[in-house]
Parts: sequence; structure tokens; C-alpha cells
Amino acid sequence: MRIGFVTSNAHFHEAILEELSRRGHEVLLYRHTEDPVQNAYQLGQLRAQAQRVFVDWVQPPLEQVLAHFDCPIFVRCHRIEMYSDAYIQALDWERVSCLFFIAAHVRERFLPKLTRSPRRVESLDVGI
Repeated sequence: MRIGFVTSNAHFHEAILEELSRRGHEVLLYRHTEDPVQNAYQLGQLRAQAQRVFVDWVQPPLEQVLAHFDCPIFVRCHRIEMYSDAYIQALDWERVSCLFFIAAHVRERFLPKLTRSPRRVESLDVGI
């Protein structure tokens, strides 16, 4: 399967990339840059090729993925997103196939902020 992987921080995605590759998936990596043209090009390439997309942060370009991708969308929530309530509430969470939380305390603080729910929610409490 071709999985689009949207990330902006290499420190958090290496283990996931390794596991997806180990399972035989082709990973199409988007790395956010300071160049909006390059970012748009990368998203366009992912949209055209990915059968699934995984967004590593609840921050831009998640809103663009939700607005333009037709495939299942998976999102991982870290604690950093807790500081942008307006952004969180504006997202179309019903388009998210699964929202993963890295810690229970993040899930407890995050979910009450949503006006619409993702299709599925999972906790991956790693003790952070």
C-alpha cells in the first residue's frame, strides 16, 4: 500500500517509517519546508499517489489534507497541539479515520475541545 506520511519533525517519525517499511508499505514522505510552492507540490504528489495518509501533527498542513484528500486519513496528536484551540475546532474531524493520542492526559484535554468526532480514537500511551 502507498502511504502518504506528512511530518514536520524527523525526531518523531522514524519509528513509524521503519515499521511501515518493515510491513511492506511504500511510504511517500512529505516534509514541511519554508517554501509554500514546494509544500503545495508535495501535497499534490501525495494526493495523487497515496492510498492512505498519516499526518504526524495536529497543525498545518492538516487542514489542507482534510480538505483535499479522498483517501482514509490518520492523525497522531502530541501535546504541542493543545495550544491552538481555534485551529483544532475548525478542523473537519469527521474526515479523520483514526486519531491517535500519544498520552492519556493529552486525550483527556483534547477531545472535549472537538465539536465533531473522528471516526475512531486510539490511545498509544507511551508514558510521555
